[in-house]
Formats: sequence, structure tokens, C-alpha cells
Amino acid sequence: MAGTKQVFARVRYAGPPRAPRRGGAVVDFTRDSDTELYARPGPALGWETSPSDRSSHALTRLRGRIWGERRLGSLRAGLFGAADDGETSMGLGGQEPPAGLTGFSRRIILGGAGLRLEWDDAPGGERPVRGARLSGELEAQAAGDGEHGYARGSLEGQAFAPLFAPGRVLALSGSWERLRDLGARRAPFFAYPVLDNENRLRGYRRLRFRAPGAAAVSAEYRWPIWVSWDAFYFLDAGQSFSREAELRPNRWSAGHGPGLRFLSKDRLLMSAHLAFTGEERRFALALGKVF
Repeated sequence: MAGTKQVFARVRYAGPPRAPRRGGAVVDFTRDSDTELYARPGPALGWETSPSDRSSHALTRLRGRIWGERRLGSLRAGLFGAADDGETSMGLGGQEPPAGLTGFSRRIILGGAGLRLEWDDAPGGERPVRGARLSGELEAQAAGDGEHGYARGSLEGQAFAPLFAPGRVLALSGSWERLRDLGARRAPFFAYPVLDNENRLRGYRRLRFRAPGAAAVSAEYRWPIWVSWDAFYFLDAGQSFSREAELRPNRWSAGHGPGLRFLSKDRLLMSAHLAFTGEERRFALALGKVF
């Protein structure tokens, strides 16, 4: 989009991966003068929107998290503190956003804490051949204005199994995330979970689906083609929703296609994929994990 300015930076520190006690911090900063917004009056969000419902808004957002955790075999448990400073306004396109978006045209500073549990029984780092992983979080954040805040819960599971030949793996993933108002405090819309090309629904435009809830499933068939290269074919499906009663199989959006993963000795460096969806065909490069 003409005139768009984007800045994104991320700094992360985590303790030694084999230490029984760990801690760390992560900071995200985003400044975008014309970022996507898909919504209808009401507002209607998530699965109810179409590509033609696109408008825009400007966003400046600084998020941070600091945590400490304890590792007990395959289980890790940790506590974290979090802060979220977001400000939105009209984008360069000049469209008025749908009425009813909580927190629009305001600066909202939130702070809170949460709990994270993670179970990992899938050895092999970024190239697991068998096993399973499960993680969950509970978090609450509130603003000092007495008007805004939310409680968030999330679950994610992954399973890996060899299939057809040595080194070839079927990888399955499922995730669920839900934001709720914190008592009388309303959750700002910029904190809603997202499903898009970078978030569990490959092939869809940036911020394509955004609502208080998001559910997604993925399947990948992976096979090594070189020392540090893997090829894969994927199928993603998901739905963003405002209420659990909206979840219906015929409302889920899906994408599929081939891709390549580029790895170092112990981490995923980059992936590339060509995705086919009901809305368009899209090629993308991604740093870090998408699955």
C-alpha cells in the first residue's frame, strides 16, 4: 500500500537451554502507519468478514514479557509478567473504522501476569521424528484507566510420527486462544488473536482474521532433501470467532501447499511456502516458526 511505513524489532534473551532454572525477556515493537483491518459494522470480526471489508488503521505498539521457569524432566512451569502499550488511530487510507471497536483512537497501557506450562516429549529440536508437545497459558492484564483489561487463555498441542520412510514425518498441530473482558473492563481490539499468513493460517493476508477467539489445526508431511533442508506439504485450517457458538466446520478457512524449511544445527532459520486458499495464491518467506 502506498505510503506505508513499518518498523518491527524483536530482542530476546533466554538462559542456557539445559539449565534446570531458566529466565528471560522478550520485547516487541511495531509502528505501522497503515495496517490492515478487516471488520464490518457491529463490529463483525473474524469469519464474518470478506477481503472487501478491508480498511486500515495506524498502530504503535510496544509489548514486553519477563519470565522465570523451572524444568522438571519433560515438564517446564513458569510465571511471567507482561506489559502492553498500544495506540491506534485512522490509517493513511482515511477510512472510518466500524463503530464499536474497543480501544480505537486511544492509547492504552496494560500490565499483568500469567502462568505457562509446557510438556515436551518430542526429542530432536526442530526436526522431531516422534513424540508430542503440549503447552498452555493463563494471563490477565489491566489498564490503569479502569476501563480496559482482559483475561487470556491458550492451548497448543503438536504430535510427530514417522511415515513411509526413515526421516519422513507427519506433523500435526492444534491451537486454541481466547480473550475475555476482565470483569467490567473491555479488551482492546488490537490485543485480539490473529489468524493470517504468519499466524497459523498460511496463504491469507496480514491480519486477515482477528477476533476475541481463534482456533486452528495444521498438518505437515516433511521429508529431508539435504543436510539442513526439509521439504514439506501443509494443510492449515482455522476460524476466528467472537463466541464459541459461532464455531462451525463450514465457517473454517483453509490453505494448502508446498514449502521448504532451512535449519541450522539446533534451530529453524527460515521457511518458504506457496499457499493456495479460497481467496488467493500466495508465496511467502518467514523467519522462525509458522507451524
